[in-house]
Amino acid sequence: MKTFCLLFFLFLITITSKSQVASTFENFPRHYQVIQRNSENKGKIAIKGTISDESQTDISILITKDDKTYFHKKQKLSFTNNIAEFNQPAELNAELAFYDIFVFAHKGKDSVLIRGAYDVVCGETIILYGQSNILADFDIKNYDFANPYARTLYIDFDSENTNWFIAEKWNNFVTGTIGCELQKKIIETYKIPVGIINGAEGGHSIVELSKKDSTFSENKFTDYGRLLRKMREAQLTNQSKIIIWRQGEREAFDSTLTPTYEATFEKLHKQIFSDFPALQKFYNFQNNMLGIKNPKAGNLRDFQRKTKYIFPKIETLSSIGTTAYDGLHYFNEGYKQTAEELFRLIQRDFFKSTDTTEINPPDIKFAHFTPNRDTLVLVFEEFQKLSYIPSVVNNEDGIIKTYKLKNLVYLDGLPIKSDTGVVQKNVIFFPLKEKSTAKTVSFMPDYWPGLDYKTKFPVIKNSRGLRAFTFKNVSVTINTFIDENPPKPLFNEEIDDNIIIFPNPSFSENIVFIKNLNRKKVEKIEIYSINGSKIYEKKQNFEDDILKIEFMNKGVYFLNVFFNENLKIIKKFVVE
Repeated sequence: MKTFCLLFFLFLITITSKSQVASTFENFPRHYQVIQRNSENKGKIAIKGTISDESQTDISILITKDDKTYFHKKQKLSFTNNIAEFNQPAELNAELAFYDIFVFAHKGKDSVLIRGAYDVVCGETIILYGQSNILADFDIKNYDFANPYARTLYIDFDSENTNWFIAEKWNNFVTGTIGCELQKKIIETYKIPVGIINGAEGGHSIVELSKKDSTFSENKFTDYGRLLRKMREAQLTNQSKIIIWRQGEREAFDSTLTPTYEATFEKLHKQIFSDFPALQKFYNFQNNMLGIKNPKAGNLRDFQRKTKYIFPKIETLSSIGTTAYDGLHYFNEGYKQTAEELFRLIQRDFFKSTDTTEINPPDIKFAHFTPNRDTLVLVFEEFQKLSYIPSVVNNEDGIIKTYKLKNLVYLDGLPIKSDTGVVQKNVIFFPLKEKSTAKTVSFMPDYWPGLDYKTKFPVIKNSRGLRAFTFKNVSVTINTFIDENPPKPLFNEEIDDNIIIFPNPSFSENIVFIKNLNRKKVEKIEIYSINGSKIYEKKQNFEDDILKIEFMNKGVYFLNVFFNENLKIIKKFVVE
């Protein structure tokens, strides 16, 4: 593949065919290695070692880029006790280019090549760690990816052979489908090489994956020891910025392991950032729904959801609703979807991407009842534009079953009693058939009996297709910014869509207009601030008019529109 470019030296020196110079290297790249880029899109290398042959007078470093001379430096050797040290730093560009690195020892006009590294590249590196769904080799036999700028490191811990490999179909299993897809997307979009270090171990618990030998940290008989060894051999221990962690299925399957998950995760998080100090982001997945009975599996998922609020530098992703799911693993289409959702976050965090709209899964911010407790309101992040399919029909071995989303929302552990829900941007309203005194709300059960590849269930998602996190035992409060005894809420799309607030958001002169398109008689309107203060009330009918409201401060407001027949709708608007 590579033609070695040494023309620069052919005019200057005679090169011996085999090194006879005693030398050792403390730092030197491997063949096919990926050098981690820095914030300036450069990768720094240090060629450092010693020569124990006083007949040698100089040492020189030659770096070629795509077979053309890129860097050359010659250094005089100074011996003490028959040892001469050398240390030559150099920088590579993060780009789609191959670098060859050569070290020569010189004795007068003669020289000898004492070390070489071929097809080295500079770009981004990513650590993958966890269980089989980040190993992602379940369907790898049907996956084919090859790219000369995609690399992975592999160690045979039996023979101790350690090598970087260029991505080809035969070694895709080392990187996994998710890793390969991330490489493909970054290389195609940002034109830089990508190296993957995959230390995942299928079926292993977080206790096994976090165990660190106190006497020998790189113990190859521990999962974490092997990861440490891989990172050191890759020369990335103090370089890599990204780690993707996907784990928790083992604890969801085994209820005896679930209670210790939170404490072990805290230990692992601290340990990882201590051992890999350059890390800037830890991407963490919430488990998908599983079919094994475990009444604490929902608690585990809820902890995974909340890790980004508890620990620094964490971003969370949702697995529920991912395509091509068989009840535990995913076929390639599912892993490709996961890589796409990861890529959006990575390119925002590390490539200054402006594609940032709704790239995070919707997450519950708070839940409340209306004051008379007959409507449950779920509020997600303001930037989310939510939707959901109310029901999904499954054919399970000839038996037709319908799963409704409203039956997957629980108040104090019991399904809500509601005919349907209504979505308004980032808020979902569930009118209840009877008042509730529940203290908590949950979305999705702890486990799904009989779950397999044929099972489909309704999910909440945003306009980018990202599915909302499941949650468990989120506190339900009382909405205090509405009258104590309001009329029965009306959730009627025909009426609701004909009350228009514009502009929304309002940017100009802090003015908003309210128009009643269908001219249904309005008895009264009220406007409340986000903290519950009533700031406006108008009791006369504006059946035919556009109502203008001026001089509002910046903030989030709620409009209550009261119709005759004791009916009401609620709309949110923003003044910026």
